[in-house]
Amino acid sequence: MKALLRAFGMFVVGVYFMLSIMTLGQMTIIETELNDSVSQAVTSTQIAMREQIEDRLYNTHNARTKFETSEDYYNYFINTLKETKTNKNVKYDVNIYAADVEKGLLSVEVTAYYKRLDGTIIPAAQAPKCKKISIVDIIMD
Repeated sequence: MKALLRAFGMFVVGVYFMLSIMTLGQMTIIETELNDSVSQAVTSTQIAMREQIEDRLYNTHNARTKFETSEDYYNYFINTLKETKTNKNVKYDVNIYAADVEKGLLSVEVTAYYKRLDGTIIPAAQAPKCKKISIVDIIMD
């Protein structure tokens, strides 16, 4: 009987250990995806903004996207972020700290919320976050 209890105890400890490893792996994957997605969305948004600023400076019409207001600017970022997101089980909470269409400034913080293996949603204090600040820099000839 003692051997059976020991075997069962070892099995429970083993399962708990495996769940812990899987949870840590899930957190790493989600954090990596968050950083990659936010970086890609900021870069794409700033390229579109750079084209618009260059159009204004050089009096051309090459920009693919026109931002009339700062709201258009951060909406473009949010839409680009949605396109780059690959994990459908993760929900992003986006805080826009600054979006200046005249200066090409974008400051964002994105928090990822997901369900753990036990079905609970990760608390805000433990959720992975990614902060990015970007300014379009154009060097005049």
